[in-house]
Amino acid sequence: MIWIATFKDGTVVRQYESSKYKSSAHLDRDKIEKFRITETSGNIAAQFNADSGLLKFNNLDYKKLMELKGGEKLVFIYDKESESFKLGEKSLEFIRNLTLKDERDYFYIEFDQTGRFYISGQELYLGYVTNDGREMPFINQPPYNQFKYTITSNEDFYMNCNEPVKKMNYITSYTLRLDKEHRFDNVVFDVSHSVVFDALKNCVMLNSTISCNTHLKGNLYMIFGGQRHANPLEFYPGEKKYIPKMLTLL
Repeated sequence: MIWIATFKDGTVVRQYESSKYKSSAHLDRDKIEKFRITETSGNIAAQFNADSGLLKFNNLDYKKLMELKGGEKLVFIYDKESESFKLGEKSLEFIRNLTLKDERDYFYIEFDQTGRFYISGQELYLGYVTNDGREMPFINQPPYNQFKYTITSNEDFYMNCNEPVKKMNYITSYTLRLDKEHRFDNVVFDVSHSVVFDALKNCVMLNSTISCNTHLKGNLYMIFGGQRHANPLEFYPGEKKYIPKMLTLL
């Protein structure tokens, strides 16, 4: 996964492309129109079975695969410094020519200055409607510039008789968090959304924390993928509500 920032002037900055932005923390958040974390052609999910020798890539162009004659080869070279196998130059070029190039074909999480999230194109936002019918959507109050992108990873060794046998280094999750205070006259909601891609369970979660400055009775609703889901929720001043929600499996 990499991040892609689109600025209000139309400039697009991708992770690693500019030395000016060594991480997403160096971005001028006040000038950003939308921010995305996404798979790319450089993130080719592969499944390898060491018993059968079978290697399967998930992000290859099916039409181009059908054009292959069979018998094509890949050459891997062991790099001692990185402790990993790398494709040889010709093999790397061969795989690059087979990968999907359209960004719309890759999984992504994005938000923009409307306050909406998009999960591979599916619109996502929350709101609150009181029992007397007053609706307060948590969108359309820019700027949305208080965000944070984090990656969680683990590194461990499998030991046998106090000797390291296997090194395990893997990413467990990617999180895009957006904080915002939404005002509706005398009603103020403090809202924090964390959209989490769990790389181990291969699913997307929404973890929201919401508080309100006044007592309210009504329903918290979520719009996702064209559907509306609502649940009763009562707010008391200063009380934080934690709402976890499974969004989709991948």
